[in-house]
Amino acid sequence: MNSRLNGFFEDCLEVRDGFSRVDWESLNNYTNKLGDSDELWCDIARLWVSQLMSEVRGDCVQFESSNFLLVSSDSISEDDNKSILSFLEAARRQILSVLSGIALDEGYGKHVVLLFADSDEYYRYIADFYQESATMTYSAGVYLNRGYGHFAMTYLYMDEAEATLGHELTHALLSHLPIPTWINEGLAVGMENLLSHSEHTAMDANMESQHQKFWNASRFKEFYSGESFSRTDKGQELSYHLGEFAVNTLSKDYESFTQFVNLANFKDGGESAAKEVYGNGLDDLITNLFVNEDAETKVNSQLNVVNKKMIFTSLGILVFLTFFMVVLIFQNQ
Repeated sequence: MNSRLNGFFEDCLEVRDGFSRVDWESLNNYTNKLGDSDELWCDIARLWVSQLMSEVRGDCVQFESSNFLLVSSDSISEDDNKSILSFLEAARRQILSVLSGIALDEGYGKHVVLLFADSDEYYRYIADFYQESATMTYSAGVYLNRGYGHFAMTYLYMDEAEATLGHELTHALLSHLPIPTWINEGLAVGMENLLSHSEHTAMDANMESQHQKFWNASRFKEFYSGESFSRTDKGQELSYHLGEFAVNTLSKDYESFTQFVNLANFKDGGESAAKEVYGNGLDDLITNLFVNEDAETKVNSQLNVVNKKMIFTSLGILVFLTFFMVVLIFQNQ
């Protein structure tokens, strides 16, 4: 352990909700004087999680890989913990590859992952991050981008864990960008589905009807600002789905999408970036997604009808010609 941290780290701790909370600003100012390095911040992360392990109700274990530091309940098997680390390392590589030009792994230290077997402990830990702003809602996991960015989650079984890990790791690898929530969540849900081999929720007639009934000018403002993602009604689910749908559709032109994401800012929901890259504001951009998708669906439907008619017509002609040939053969005999 780095001897230059002796004493100072403990001075940066304050207990709230039963957990030691680090004064990251003071610690960061101190490390600037020492000279930041990956080794130094890895030591800080180990000190920090060791302190947290002593405060969690129940015994904990710690595992490390090249890029991750995992704290887990000892009720979770060692094999599962090792599988989680392997998944995280593979997911990190895939996210950086799929979201090339968007996702980055910057900064010092390893990614810290806190895995809680008890949901009460999970909510007790994350409560401190919601006291100043957003309302805390139900979640299986969350990326906490305050101080030393890390993510906390509950654990039930491996398949569910992979989906949550993929989602929160995407947030971690996007944390350098000041992007609006709808882009952030849209990308995270998309990568979650890819990494956990799940299909995204299609924009079928039923979902489109739900969106059309729910969204209006006021609620779209909530969507662009990110407020709708904290709703406690159907609007939260529709916000995540609309974010995923918008990102999936826009990213078909990946070059323009990359430019848009790198320019987008949460302060205006991505409005100025949309105008610069796509030539339209957000209202027109999102509305056009529905129009284009609907038009594409109608065209495909019409093409299917035409193809079916051509097939049946061809079969009819073939049957007629076959019958005609048989008749000619019998007449010639």
